[in-house]
Amino acid sequence: MCSYIPETVSQPLHNVLNYAEGTPLREKAGESVPDSMDTPWGAAHTRRQLADGVFWVETEEHGGLLIEREHAKENLSVKGLSFGKYWHDCLAFEQEKDMMVVFYEHPEWYPWMEEELTEQFAEDILRRDHPDYFVM
Repeated sequence: MCSYIPETVSQPLHNVLNYAEGTPLREKAGESVPDSMDTPWGAAHTRRQLADGVFWVETEEHGGLLIEREHAKENLSVKGLSFGKYWHDCLAFEQEKDMMVVFYEHPEWYPWMEEELTEQFAEDILRRDHPDYFVM
Protein backbone atom coordinates (compact mmCIF):
# COMPACT_ATOMS: atom_id res chain seq x y z
CA MET A 1 0.00 0.00 0.00
CA CYS A 2 1.17 3.56 -0.59
CA SER A 3 3.20 4.20 2.54
CA TYR A 4 1.33 7.36 3.50
CA ILE A 5 -2.19 5.84 3.22
CA PRO A 6 -3.18 4.88 6.76
CA GLU A 7 -5.48 1.97 7.61
CA THR A 8 -8.75 3.04 9.21
CA VAL A 9 -12.19 1.68 10.07
CA SER A 10 -14.47 0.94 7.10
CA GLN A 11 -17.77 2.65 6.28
CA PRO A 12 -20.10 2.56 3.23
CA LEU A 13 -18.94 4.16 -0.01
CA HIS A 14 -20.51 7.55 -0.81
CA ASN A 15 -20.15 10.29 -3.37
CA VAL A 16 -19.44 8.05 -6.38
CA LEU A 17 -18.59 9.89 -9.60
CA ASN A 18 -21.50 11.84 -11.09
CA TYR A 19 -21.45 9.76 -14.27
CA ALA A 20 -21.73 6.56 -12.26
CA GLU A 21 -24.83 7.70 -10.37
CA GLY A 22 -27.76 5.50 -11.12
CA THR A 23 -25.48 2.59 -11.97
CA PRO A 24 -25.89 -0.38 -9.62
CA LEU A 25 -22.92 -0.72 -7.30
CA ARG A 26 -20.99 -3.91 -7.93
CA GLU A 27 -18.88 -4.93 -5.01
CA LYS A 28 -15.27 -5.72 -5.83
CA ALA A 29 -12.06 -5.40 -3.83
CA GLY A 30 -11.82 -3.04 -0.88
CA GLU A 31 -14.08 -0.82 1.19
CA SER A 32 -14.42 2.90 1.67
CA VAL A 33 -12.83 4.37 4.73
CA PRO A 34 -12.98 7.83 6.23
CA ASP A 35 -9.64 9.54 6.15
CA SER A 36 -8.19 13.02 6.26
CA MET A 37 -4.93 12.11 4.55
CA ASP A 38 -3.34 14.52 2.12
CA THR A 39 -3.65 13.77 -1.61
CA PRO A 40 -2.68 15.69 -4.75
CA TRP A 41 -6.30 16.94 -4.77
CA GLY A 42 -6.58 18.01 -1.13
CA ALA A 43 -7.57 16.21 2.06
CA ALA A 44 -9.18 12.83 1.35
CA HIS A 45 -12.56 12.03 2.82
CA THR A 46 -12.68 8.44 1.60
CA ARG A 47 -10.34 5.78 0.31
CA ARG A 48 -11.33 2.57 -1.44
CA GLN A 49 -8.97 -0.19 -2.51
CA LEU A 50 -9.99 -1.30 -6.03
CA ALA A 51 -7.21 -3.87 -6.51
CA ASP A 52 -3.79 -4.65 -5.07
CA GLY A 53 -1.92 -1.35 -5.02
CA VAL A 54 -4.83 0.61 -6.57
CA PHE A 55 -6.75 3.12 -4.45
CA TRP A 56 -9.65 5.43 -5.25
CA VAL A 57 -9.56 8.55 -3.06
CA GLU A 58 -12.14 11.30 -2.84
CA THR A 59 -11.83 14.80 -1.48
CA GLU A 60 -14.52 17.41 -0.82
CA GLU A 61 -14.86 18.19 -4.53
CA HIS A 62 -12.37 16.03 -6.42
CA GLY A 63 -10.30 12.88 -6.31
CA GLY A 64 -8.69 10.21 -8.39
CA LEU A 65 -6.63 7.06 -8.35
CA LEU A 66 -3.42 6.45 -6.47
CA ILE A 67 -1.46 3.44 -7.71
CA GLU A 68 1.68 2.18 -6.05
CA ARG A 69 4.55 2.88 -8.46
CA GLU A 70 5.74 -0.70 -8.71
CA HIS A 71 2.22 -1.96 -9.24
CA ALA A 72 1.64 0.70 -11.90
CA LYS A 73 4.85 -0.29 -13.72
CA GLU A 74 3.77 -3.93 -13.72
CA ASN A 75 0.21 -3.29 -14.90
CA LEU A 76 0.08 -0.18 -17.10
CA SER A 77 1.50 0.49 -20.54
CA VAL A 78 4.34 2.97 -20.97
CA LYS A 79 1.85 5.39 -22.50
CA GLY A 80 -0.58 4.80 -19.62
CA LEU A 81 2.15 5.46 -17.07
CA SER A 82 2.87 8.81 -18.73
CA PHE A 83 -0.54 10.12 -17.62
CA GLY A 84 0.24 9.60 -13.92
CA LYS A 85 1.85 12.24 -11.72
CA TYR A 86 4.34 11.17 -9.06
CA TRP A 87 2.95 11.47 -5.53
CA HIS A 88 5.06 9.99 -2.73
CA ASP A 89 5.54 6.32 -3.72
CA CYS A 90 2.48 6.29 -5.99
CA LEU A 91 1.33 7.55 -9.36
CA ALA A 92 -1.72 9.83 -9.16
CA PHE A 93 -4.37 9.86 -11.89
CA GLU A 94 -6.90 12.67 -11.45
CA GLN A 95 -10.55 11.76 -11.86
CA GLU A 96 -11.71 14.18 -14.52
CA LYS A 97 -9.50 12.96 -17.37
CA ASP A 98 -6.34 11.08 -16.45
CA MET A 99 -7.74 8.11 -14.56
CA MET A 100 -9.68 6.97 -17.62
CA VAL A 101 -6.43 5.62 -19.07
CA VAL A 102 -6.23 3.27 -16.07
CA PHE A 103 -9.82 2.09 -16.49
CA TYR A 104 -9.32 1.68 -20.24
CA GLU A 105 -6.31 -0.56 -19.63
CA HIS A 106 -7.91 -2.31 -16.63
CA PRO A 107 -11.72 -2.07 -16.79
CA GLU A 108 -11.93 -4.79 -14.14
CA TRP A 109 -10.71 -2.26 -11.57
CA TYR A 110 -13.79 -0.05 -12.02
CA PRO A 111 -16.43 -1.45 -9.65
CA TRP A 112 -19.47 0.58 -10.70
CA MET A 113 -20.27 -0.90 -14.11
CA GLU A 114 -19.54 -3.94 -16.23
CA GLU A 115 -16.05 -4.24 -17.73
CA GLU A 116 -17.18 -3.95 -21.35
CA LEU A 117 -19.13 -0.75 -20.60
CA THR A 118 -16.22 0.61 -18.56
CA GLU A 119 -13.77 0.05 -21.40
CA GLN A 120 -16.05 1.77 -23.93
CA PHE A 121 -16.80 4.64 -21.54
CA ALA A 122 -13.09 5.13 -20.79
CA GLU A 123 -12.22 4.98 -24.50
CA ASP A 124 -14.83 7.65 -25.32
CA ILE A 125 -13.40 9.99 -22.66
CA LEU A 126 -9.81 9.30 -23.71
CA ARG A 127 -10.61 10.00 -27.36
CA ARG A 128 -12.17 13.31 -26.30
CA ASP A 129 -9.62 14.42 -23.70
CA HIS A 130 -6.40 12.60 -24.69
CA PRO A 131 -6.61 11.61 -28.36
CA ASP A 132 -2.80 11.24 -28.41
CA TYR A 133 -3.21 8.08 -26.30
CA PHE A 134 -4.35 6.23 -29.44
CA VAL A 135 -1.56 7.52 -31.70
CA MET A 136 1.20 4.98 -32.31
